[in-house]
Amino acid sequence: MHAPGAWAGVFSDGAVAAVASVASGTSMSLDVPDVAAAVALEASAYVGLLDAARAAGSVRSVVFTSSAWAAYTPDGTKAGVLTADSWNDAAVSLAAAAAAAAEEEEEEQSSRPRGLCGVMAMKVGYERKVWEWVRSARPGYSFNVVLPDTAFDPVMDPARQGASTVGLVRWLGGSSTPATWAGCTSRAWPCRASTAAASTASPSATAGRACSTSSRKALYPQRTEWPALPEAGWDAFDVPTDDAEELIKQVGDGSGWISLEDSIRDTVESFLAKDADGRSTLEAIKPIKEAFE
Repeated sequence: MHAPGAWAGVFSDGAVAAVASVASGTSMSLDVPDVAAAVALEASAYVGLLDAARAAGSVRSVVFTSSAWAAYTPDGTKAGVLTADSWNDAAVSLAAAAAAAAEEEEEEQSSRPRGLCGVMAMKVGYERKVWEWVRSARPGYSFNVVLPDTAFDPVMDPARQGASTVGLVRWLGGSSTPATWAGCTSRAWPCRASTAAASTASPSATAGRACSTSSRKALYPQRTEWPALPEAGWDAFDVPTDDAEELIKQVGDGSGWISLEDSIRDTVESFLAKDADGRSTLEAIKPIKEAFE
């Protein structure tokens, strides 16, 4: 999707009326040492898609999937309210400081900022680039952005599932978990695909950013041996979600959000689904298999 002309001919038959961009490039990882380069690479892919949709003439609605991380960093010690104008400038600054320290070798690696500031800054950067293109090019379609947080969904290709929050399901079933993840508990959880579909189908969604979330409950009480994670408290930010939920109700069965239990169950069952040889993706990962089957 990053290659020049990758989207050429995709809309050539003139039959496409709506586009939902719901995937990241395969080059994405949780380690982004060069934010500027990553932003340029990712933005080129997405802008290429938007431009191809514009040139097609038949497209009336485009939904771009960004990330809640582009708006803020979940924090158990700070309260706030997210709006359509919220940007995670703190992560951008932190990533820049970490890169400068690494380049100048003024600090030891262990003392530099850790975590996801690089990937968060990347998401800020390429979403801003996408909005800049939309405002400059003025395509003839409506454009909206969905900002999911931690996403648990059905997995399209479990065997090749890479760095993503659904990967937490596998990691948490093992004996160790990447140190990046702290136990900051959100009051709200996403329904990514439903919000994207609703935004493309609803004529009332014209230009904005929608946060998609629902409530959290325990799903697998029989599992008692989970890897220990540092506790970071509750996410204290207020995330207005009424508009996004209303969009889902308009195009669905009226029930609103998908529950966290159902979302995680979809993820687990994707990994446990049998292939042609009768083996699941988790067959070789014994701790997880025993936990969820």
